[in-house]
Amino acid sequence: MGDLRFTGKEAKHTNLEFVKVVKVNLAGVAGFLYYITFDVRDDAAVDGVTMEFQACVWDGIAHIEVVISRLKSST
Repeated sequence: MGDLRFTGKEAKHTNLEFVKVVKVNLAGVAGFLYYITFDVRDDAAVDGVTMEFQACVWDGIAHIEVVISRLKSST
């Protein structure tokens, strides 16, 4: 599994550990768009609670790009 790296307000979580994939959806658009929901654990947190993140990854013909990666909203 690759490194988990975030920018913006999620950057405060610097030591995240992948736990599991929750859900994946796929759309075909000049390659594939993967909508991924996954759980991570912050190793610095004492309680060990997991956080649910979302990512949108475009797997195009020539390259792969993470379009968005964020903490899942609670609504």
